[in-house]
Amino acid sequence: MQFLVVRDREGEGPSNGLEIDSDPTGAGLEPRTRPVISNTTLCGQPGERSPSFGLLVRHAASAEVHNLVIGGFDHALDLRDVDTTLVASAIGLANQSPAEPGEVDDDQGFDEQAWLAQSRATELTGFTGCTDPSASPPELGGQGPWLNEPWITAPPA
Repeated sequence: MQFLVVRDREGEGPSNGLEIDSDPTGAGLEPRTRPVISNTTLCGQPGERSPSFGLLVRHAASAEVHNLVIGGFDHALDLRDVDTTLVASAIGLANQSPAEPGEVDDDQGFDEQAWLAQSRATELTGFTGCTDPSASPPELGGQGPWLNEPWITAPPA
């Protein structure tokens, strides 16, 4: 999938931008969910529901995301469960907490905050598209060093 804009709606309970699941038993059965998602903006809605994640990957899913902007959620990313993987490049955070600090270990010790720091997730200053729908999209067309970063795989092999 490519060229997606996901805008969270107000409501009760936590809501995630993209929730990518595969085998809920965690057995890693085939076929596995393996989406490739590019050029996507995920806009959360602040509110009383908590926690919400821009990108939640779990249940042995194997996702690949590129040129992703996340803003407005409680946290940008959460990976859960055995055999869950994420390949990513060019992640921009717009006024966004990268990951849940001190979270319960639901991913065999994988540290989302450290991984995002390693993968050079970039804070997009001045991007207001998640809070102001009439705002221009961020300048992504080859601008900024974070667009040419190599793919980073989580958790590392």
